[in-house]
Amino acid sequence: MAQRKENKTSSFVAFCQRWTNSEGTWGHDPAHFDGDFVQGTLEKTSKLFGPGRYFDVQVDGWKKFQEQDSHALTISNHSGGLLTLDAWGWMTAWYQNQTVERPMHALAHEAVFSIPALAKRLARLGALRADFEMGLQILRDTQHDLLLFPGGDVDTFRPYKDRYKVNFAGRKGYARLALESGAPIRPIAHAGAHETLIVLSSGKRIAEKMGLPKLIRAQIFPIYLCFPWGLSVGPLPQLPPPTKLRYKIGDLIEMPRKTWRERPSEDLIERIDRHVQQQMQKLLAELQEEEEPHLLRDMALRFIEKATQVAQDLFPPTKLLDPPFHASESAY
Repeated sequence: MAQRKENKTSSFVAFCQRWTNSEGTWGHDPAHFDGDFVQGTLEKTSKLFGPGRYFDVQVDGWKKFQEQDSHALTISNHSGGLLTLDAWGWMTAWYQNQTVERPMHALAHEAVFSIPALAKRLARLGALRADFEMGLQILRDTQHDLLLFPGGDVDTFRPYKDRYKVNFAGRKGYARLALESGAPIRPIAHAGAHETLIVLSSGKRIAEKMGLPKLIRAQIFPIYLCFPWGLSVGPLPQLPPPTKLRYKIGDLIEMPRKTWRERPSEDLIERIDRHVQQQMQKLLAELQEEEEPHLLRDMALRFIEKATQVAQDLFPPTKLLDPPFHASESAY
């Protein structure tokens, strides 16, 4: 029988937890969700995110929620660096189309919960520490919607040329979570946030040399172009230009009933993961086909392709270390 991987706290986060005495405070209890706080936050984010706003949010497929109205494990590709604009855009769109009576929780990287002031706000918005048992509680017991970005840091800093390619970085914990909880998977593809920074290389080799997988559970140390830093190395928040954030909602993927409350085999996990990635790739291909032509961007792409090749030649990718289960690297 397949065994779950044990979550391990990174050395940096462990230090922060000891220093701030923040371990066990926020992000461990779904009851921290605060509908009034969500509404107040939505009033602020809706000034930036939404149709015709600075970040023009477009969602294709809301009708599927009426046809397939079930709590689900929402899986999406991750884009746009540290700002996680794709997550903010989706959560804003969610609560503009759903009520706070139907919360969408999200599993977030442990590092964001090491800062008490940030941890409290995220917990009140519904974010929880990336923990397998917590995911089971949300999906199987509480039966609320749950949002995961399996690709995490690797996905959000994938090279610009691969912005329409699925990259879950070999992480399949989400498939195990869906199988054991019995919750269906709803794939949602995103495009747009990658336009706010041009990733030339994810810098996996640099990250390994620096010991980042152990230090902060990060598999990348990206090289990219963004405003205002220009050519940058390492994860830094950028000042994003106005961007259209596009989402495409896929059909529910039901789990085999016989696996509920059991630990599924690795073969079944592989098959679910492969199917989800195939469906996600189809959605991304549709988003790519619908991308509006842009002369300046097309000219810049030729330069970016050359620059990306140079960056990859200087810092070739290496095999990722075997990561522990952490379903989301986002901070929102």
